[in-house]
Amino acid sequence: AERIMGFIFQNGKKNNEKENCQAMAGLIRVEDAFLVKGGKTLPKRKVVLGGPKPTAFQNYLVQKTDSLQNMDTYNSNTPLRGAKFWWHRPIDMDTFSEQSDAVKTTIEPIEKESEFRFRVHFENLTPYELGALLTVIELEKGLAHKIGMAKSLGYGSCRIESQLTLCNPSKRYKKIFQESSWNTGQTAEDKEKLKTDFKTMVYRVMKKSPYENDRNTAGYWDLYRMRQLKKMLDVAYGNSLSSRVIRDQDFAKESRDRKILPIPEKV
Repeated sequence: AERIMGFIFQNGKKNNEKENCQAMAGLIRVEDAFLVKGGKTLPKRKVVLGGPKPTAFQNYLVQKTDSLQNMDTYNSNTPLRGAKFWWHRPIDMDTFSEQSDAVKTTIEPIEKESEFRFRVHFENLTPYELGALLTVIELEKGLAHKIGMAKSLGYGSCRIESQLTLCNPSKRYKKIFQESSWNTGQTAEDKEKLKTDFKTMVYRVMKKSPYENDRNTAGYWDLYRMRQLKKMLDVAYGNSLSSRVIRDQDFAKESRDRKILPIPEKV
């Protein structure tokens, strides 16, 4: 990920020494998306977006027990639980509706089924790295991304479809023309093979971990963390869950009791 996205690492200043800094430029560049279909603006709405609550360690750390007195904290030797995701769900405007306007944010959503188009430029990626990029961008059928604001209220669910075009610089600059047109150096590549090879490689490495390969299965999506991710990205499953209104007092009680959220496949 650091090679693909780039990074800046700073050691900090010690004993009045100059700050040491290491950096690597990323290998991908994402253009702005432009509207190609729909995009009608809907009426503005005031919603409570909230944000991460680090003090809720019962959800951010792996817990061995649900006993409030025996829960692990940030001082314990326990790993982080994982990434934070929101379920796909119908639009919900009632959650936290009892809150005052002082804690609400005004959003201006757009209509459903709107389409945007954008390009992702990349260079010098290995086949596995390109397979990883394609796997992340274009999800399996029935799965979808969540992008933008108010994801917890059902906004931001979207699918991304991709077309892969590769350019070989050495081939491009060997000659100016190709038949009756400019020689672009573009070559065809099977993106599904790249994605399959990446998934096979990940499974080959991770299957050695009893934690990841807890079911001793033979597939990328059967690994423990990938099963949880797939559940969270499943549009039909998310929409099938009950979307009861969370009243302020219910939320406050669950926070006070430090109720541990179940893993996705047990919801």
